[in-house]
Amino acid sequence: MKLPELKLKDAFQVGTLQEPSLVLSASAGSGKTFSLVTFILGFLGQGLARPHELMAMSYTNDSASDLKDRIIRPLEKIATLSEGAWTPLLQPLLSDDWKAWDDTCQTHEIDTEFAYAARQWKSTEGVWPAWTQSPHDARNYWVSIRREAQLLPVTTIHGAALGIIGLPEKGIIEITHPKLTRLLKSVCRTTWKSLPEGLGEEMLSAVGHDWSRLAQIYDSFMDGQGNWREIWPPLGSLEMTAQRLVKDFNALVVEPQRLAKLTKAGAPHQYFQNILTHLRPVPVTTKGRAAIKQIARWNDLFFNDEESIKSYFADDRPDLDDFVQALRDYTDLLEQHVAQGLEKALTVFGKRKSQYHWMTYGDIVRQTCQYLSKNPLPTPPKLLLIDEYQDANPVQDTFLIYLRPDRLIVVGDTKQAIYSFRGGDSTLLRNKIQQAPQGQAYSLLTNFRSRAPIVGLANFVVRSLFPKILPNYEIFDEDQRAEHPDHQQGATLGITLVKPEKNQGYDLTSAFPWITALAREEGWQHAGFGPTEDKAKPTRALLIARRTNVHKLMRHLRERGIEAMLRTNEGRLESPGVRLMNALLGFFAEPGEPRHLFVLLRSPWIGMTDQDLFKAARLCQEKEFTQGLERLHYLIEQPSTYSEGLLWLASLEGYTTARLLSEGLMRQPGVLELINALQVFGRLEAERARRNLEEWMTATRELSDSPSVAYFQIQENYQASNKGDALLDEASVDLIVSTIHQSKGLEFDSVILPLFGTPPNRVPKGSLYSLNEDQVFKTGWSLGTLNGSQLRNVKSQTRAKELEDSTNLFYVAVTRAKSRVMLIQKARVKNKKEWDGVPENRWEMPWHLNEERTKKKARSNDWAVLGTEIREGVPDVSIYDDHTPLAVDPVPSGFVPIAESSPHHPSRVDHGEKVFHESTPEEDRARRQGLALHELVRELLLVPPGARAAWLQPYRSIPFYEDVIPQAERCLKKLDEQGWLSLPRRTEYPLEGTAVSLETGFADLVMWEPDRANPKRVIVVDYKRSIPDFKLDDYRKQVGRYMFRLQVLHPEAQIEGYLYNVLTDTLESVPSVHFDTSSL
Repeated sequence: MKLPELKLKDAFQVGTLQEPSLVLSASAGSGKTFSLVTFILGFLGQGLARPHELMAMSYTNDSASDLKDRIIRPLEKIATLSEGAWTPLLQPLLSDDWKAWDDTCQTHEIDTEFAYAARQWKSTEGVWPAWTQSPHDARNYWVSIRREAQLLPVTTIHGAALGIIGLPEKGIIEITHPKLTRLLKSVCRTTWKSLPEGLGEEMLSAVGHDWSRLAQIYDSFMDGQGNWREIWPPLGSLEMTAQRLVKDFNALVVEPQRLAKLTKAGAPHQYFQNILTHLRPVPVTTKGRAAIKQIARWNDLFFNDEESIKSYFADDRPDLDDFVQALRDYTDLLEQHVAQGLEKALTVFGKRKSQYHWMTYGDIVRQTCQYLSKNPLPTPPKLLLIDEYQDANPVQDTFLIYLRPDRLIVVGDTKQAIYSFRGGDSTLLRNKIQQAPQGQAYSLLTNFRSRAPIVGLANFVVRSLFPKILPNYEIFDEDQRAEHPDHQQGATLGITLVKPEKNQGYDLTSAFPWITALAREEGWQHAGFGPTEDKAKPTRALLIARRTNVHKLMRHLRERGIEAMLRTNEGRLESPGVRLMNALLGFFAEPGEPRHLFVLLRSPWIGMTDQDLFKAARLCQEKEFTQGLERLHYLIEQPSTYSEGLLWLASLEGYTTARLLSEGLMRQPGVLELINALQVFGRLEAERARRNLEEWMTATRELSDSPSVAYFQIQENYQASNKGDALLDEASVDLIVSTIHQSKGLEFDSVILPLFGTPPNRVPKGSLYSLNEDQVFKTGWSLGTLNGSQLRNVKSQTRAKELEDSTNLFYVAVTRAKSRVMLIQKARVKNKKEWDGVPENRWEMPWHLNEERTKKKARSNDWAVLGTEIREGVPDVSIYDDHTPLAVDPVPSGFVPIAESSPHHPSRVDHGEKVFHESTPEEDRARRQGLALHELVRELLLVPPGARAAWLQPYRSIPFYEDVIPQAERCLKKLDEQGWLSLPRRTEYPLEGTAVSLETGFADLVMWEPDRANPKRVIVVDYKRSIPDFKLDDYRKQVGRYMFRLQVLHPEAQIEGYLYNVLTDTLESVPSVHFDTSSL
């Protein structure tokens, strides 16, 4: 079944779209949001509804916000048109002269969505809306529409449900929230005590620590509108069945030689001798978990090695056949007990959760459905638009039905359904398409995102690979066509082969050279790729299927000076500002835990070195001080330069609430030093830490007044919500590293896609599968190798969904690219230890992984196979197997390392026997003000010039900043006088090997002219609050190291280095003599 194409520019076709229901199959990059906006503007233009009577829903808050902005944008322009401008617009509109209408809209710079929406305004009777009667009416109508557009509800399904039942989002938790998983664990422990002896303990052992998986099973079943049983059928005794099985086995193996199939020589096969070790009698008293484990070993022998049984056991042994059948009956009975125990526990869990009034996002939709079933909306929406419908689940679909809209438009793409593990059911969209009458289902076939070769690759994946992997997969769309032709100036698609040293699964180590090279534009050019569409700030992304060992990749990139941003949902508590704030609460919440004090002593407010921390910890241990506060008061008694900071920390003990405690920390001078604590992401950390800290401060106002309670609330909330860092400006980084799931809905100029992966592994112990068919809970749980018939049935269907998700995930990945794609393929395995130079080319799983135990039925989702098919079937792909990627050195050549034996080596510097370094209060204050100056300048460079005065206002009342603020303003004035503030720039720019210790050094300010991609001139500025004469030469050498590293990075550019003395307002050019590495 192929859907007809919808062309929004076709007035006749669009004019007939007056049906109450419409389904759009929108392939990747086909202008889905454009179409939604066009339909909304078309409906508003008909004059039959006001904005608040419409409703639009999307899958995430971000996509909903983007959709609302896209709706308001054309209305902003329309609302500014005068009556005189409407006169030439109405003439072609009312005469159906669409070419003249489009030309007039273009003349007035009216958005295309509005121009195409006009095709929907005339009624089926040929009547135009009342506002078209005069320019005066037209202007007044659209001005009022724009004014009311803010009332148009554009939200997520959960947001709409919350609005209907009148609940705030605060207090709604995820199903994997720690307090829910703790409740589930407690319920299971109690409920499973009634199971047969040993089974409950075995189930608890199987779950291990993955209680969130069990909670998701519960939520998915509820989202599938499943019903829990109140009465369970009686089951046979597991203990008695096990005892009979033990006796039958012992009788069977009295003379095990009789079981062997004889060879032509009249003797058992040699392999049978190995089996004999398993054919020994077992104690009749074996029961409980011991019996389960013993029967699992038999199950492994007789079922997981069936070929051996057929080959080496005698065929005419009825007693053997009876035992094998009894073994199957036992595993089925065991599975029934497991399923019944599981269903009982989940039923109790649901009731207990309701008693505690703990609500999840799934509960919100389910309760709203119950409410709407009894209390229909008094005024249903006149138009309801649903985006990303392929990811909806049954209960969400029921919720949409209960809304009873006058007209429903559903948009989705079954090829991009990648969230079945969250309960998404793409069959809902598939059924709507198949059941739609003629004229109510269309497809969008023009790709506005990608260049022609990339669109051709996507078409090949859908047309050729989908049928091979998923024979029953129905495709509703014809091939897409590209709006953008190929650039014809180099390669667009590339594929290369890498040979890992060993079978590393998804480990990307072997792909590091290619990833590193393609992280920057020079690497793509070196490989012969063509230019990107966006030449000013092209985005490059590495898309990965899973985050296995991604920290190793990030470390590798940092070592080579590559600024990479990891799009993640984890780690916000590890952001430096949040980490220090959290340590402050933890210090008073857990006084016996020394790690919080350790973090605070290293913080910018106190600033202990590692050596000082070690000595301080040793002294506290000698005095046997274990409590954090005890250690703090003891350290205060020791003479040191850190006394001021230690006294300040001790003074916070008197603050009574978490809010006051955090605010006291913010008032401490040097708070901007927080954003300098993390060097993992280079200069990007400033913006990242500032946003995370701001959100953390807001959250503390809603927590308990008790610092101890607030601390544990934060730990629990952040762990449950899985919040990661707020995203940075993607155009300002070298490489974006993201999982494919998180890249959904995004686009990048260039995409690097490793085709690494492995076929499905065996079901591990404790794996749980469930289906909701006919609203009945069906599950299969693997306890070791005990796989019952229900598990085999459920698992085969679940595996089919996983295979579909994996194939869709590959399609999503390749369609994120606009201009270039590089596929990195893993070589074929030759044996267990070696790899050859041939691409992987097998569709079948290895026999031991094949659930059907046949070599040709099971299909692998190893993406290396897809790469081989692309090599052979896509003519536009360039092969880079013999190409060496551009090398990126971790340390610039020419640097002379300091020998460890040298007295100048950092590890050999003798700081004396004193616990702390001596310095006067004036010197300590000067040091802190110098750090504050750098932080303040860096912040001001991020603030628009017109907003700097207001931004500085809160700091002017702090005495510490009285001298720092004028110096920061003087620094910016000097940069402006040189004409540098208009250049692309980076503050705290990491340059590998430029520190005195040959670690990463951070240049205060680096600027590129005219742009960073192809600079003709690179300027590095190091600014100091003051420059004593005895340090001048060292500072010049430091700038020289920066210049040398920049010359390595930009060999064709002119490198300039400057020292700026803020106190004397002197800008000194570093002469070339200090550029010589022999002076380092």
